[in-house]
Amino acid sequence: MSTLFTTGPMENAASNSALSVLVKILNNNTEDALTAEITLYGLDGAKEQISSVTLSVPSLSSDYTSFQVDFIKEYEIQIEVDRDEAALISVWGVDSEANLIAAQRLVHTELKEYSISPMKKNTYKIRKPDRRYNKKRR
Repeated sequence: MSTLFTTGPMENAASNSALSVLVKILNNNTEDALTAEITLYGLDGAKEQISSVTLSVPSLSSDYTSFQVDFIKEYEIQIEVDRDEAALISVWGVDSEANLIAAQRLVHTELKEYSISPMKKNTYKIRKPDRRYNKKRR
């Protein structure tokens, strides 16, 4: 079972808006690598997927990716990890001078977490139409 973490909606229209967003993944597992699917959504009106990156993080290692967000007024980052027991995540807004933006900083405990179950296959059966209700009336 994988776990999805989200920043929730992030405002980027303030006076010190982010040029980019840095997403850092730390894998504290001593034996197994983890896979993280990181997705950027624009929230300017309808929610729209803008970009997605997959990271494979070896055991006792970290990795990061960044997304350009200077053209987005509101955004959301979603991070899906295949093994959450040893994953730690942080998200940082970065301004045009490469400074971290405190208002756009989320550490692991501040992210909203969802458990994701594997999709169940459709088990319903399609019935043939009941002909007695489809007879033409005379």
